[in-house]
Amino acid sequence: AREAVAVDRLVILVETLLVGLATLLGPITSKETERRGSLPRLHQLACWAILVVSTLLPFVHGSRLNRGARDQHYLYRLVTIYLAFAAPFVLLSISYESIFYFSYSMVLLLWLSIERALYYEKAENQLLAPTEQTRLSDLALQKSVSGAASPRSAQVFAASRTLELSDMRTSIMFLFFVNVAFFGTGNVASLASFSIDSVYRLITVFDPFMMSVLLLFKIFIPFFLVSAVFGVLNRSLELPPFSLFLFVLSTTDIMTVNFLFLVQDDGSWLDIGMSISHFCISGLFVLFTIVLFVLSHALVGRVLIPSASSSKAAKKQR
Repeated sequence: AREAVAVDRLVILVETLLVGLATLLGPITSKETERRGSLPRLHQLACWAILVVSTLLPFVHGSRLNRGARDQHYLYRLVTIYLAFAAPFVLLSISYESIFYFSYSMVLLLWLSIERALYYEKAENQLLAPTEQTRLSDLALQKSVSGAASPRSAQVFAASRTLELSDMRTSIMFLFFVNVAFFGTGNVASLASFSIDSVYRLITVFDPFMMSVLLLFKIFIPFFLVSAVFGVLNRSLELPPFSLFLFVLSTTDIMTVNFLFLVQDDGSWLDIGMSISHFCISGLFVLFTIVLFVLSHALVGRVLIPSASSSKAAKKQR
């Protein structure tokens, strides 16, 4: 256990160093590019190395793509994901975007803490007693075990619950944070609202395809964060897999049906085009929500989440 914690801390230290290097390398590269008129080759290689290594770290360490990965505490995992995408986001930022990334991450962590506190308080009032420390990420795997289930797995299933009306608050807040991620750094509906200056630290030759890929990667980074927090929150609330996601999906379906009835076939071409585009965006948003859930399932991986009874026992010991 100590070796595992040491590895987690080492990964976090490496990611922190990469963020520091990206913060220093960004303005230095911009000044050298302005002075020379071209991007220095060494600086370009360093920026690409930081971007690739930092992005791959959360997928190699602790994600479901690594079958040999062990269980991590959810805070360690979230910090790892936050720092991993902080370095490329800093490299692709030219203004206030880095402040938005930090503020957005803090608000997401605060949302997770509030939802967990509300659920634990409700669980204590209802005398809910889940297991002390349950790895809720493998409920589906344990459920597939046939025949006689072990007492441990029976306790795990006892910890899960069904959806309640109060879970709608969590779904609505998730949709709110998704919309904040959409428009936090620019208008996602148009790549023209994003300055291509943000990619000059990685590429200066005009390459529309590569520049678009880098801009899209920068746009999607906040969605990686909100999907990871949503995945941890779904397990913290001790809900079966896909349940909270289906709540979100039903809400987006209602939005899509609403825009369907608002589609116009008369009037100006602008009104007709806007009504159709709103419906298409809402329909694609349903698919995008599915992608976010799959991403959270793969990115968060296997995490340890203290349950309500363990928190209550810790308070009694104090």
